[in-house]
Order: sequence, then C-alpha cells, then structure tokens
Amino acid sequence: LSNPHLGVLLSFILILLYLMSVTKVSKVLHISNITHNISRFDILDEIEKLCPVKQVFILRPNNQALVELGSEEDAEMVSNYF
Repeated sequence: LSNPHLGVLLSFILILLYLMSVTKVSKVLHISNITHNISRFDILDEIEKLCPVKQVFILRPNNQALVELGSEEDAEMVSNYF
C-alpha cells in the first residue's frame, strides 16, 4: 500500500464482512477508526480499484468515513474483498 496507515483502514473494512453477514446490505459502507493521516482520496483510490465510488464523507471528530457506492452489489463486493 502506498500509505502505511491504509493498513489500519483496510483492517477495519474487514469488520464490514461481519456486519454485512448480520445486517441488510446497503450501498453505503461505514469505516471506523480511521487515523487523521487518511484522506478521502486515500479511501477513494483504494476502493475505486474495485468499483466506482459516488461519494466519500470523512467524519473527523468520530474517526469514521462513509463511502457511497453505486449499488448494494458493489458494496458487498468491496466488503468481501477487504
């Protein structure tokens, strides 16, 4: 990975696998515990390797991000990848 902090980000995306297995699938991914070094462009670059991203919102005070994808299928694919 180009940014060493992306490893932390990607590890938390793994949590989505669990969440996707116990909740209804959504086209919005929730990423938690992101560090201040991670930018919306870092997230965008990593996920756009798999599918188009509509929007990325970083919620800095909560160390979280919301990523809107084009479909529930894309969201499932991304969560399965990470």
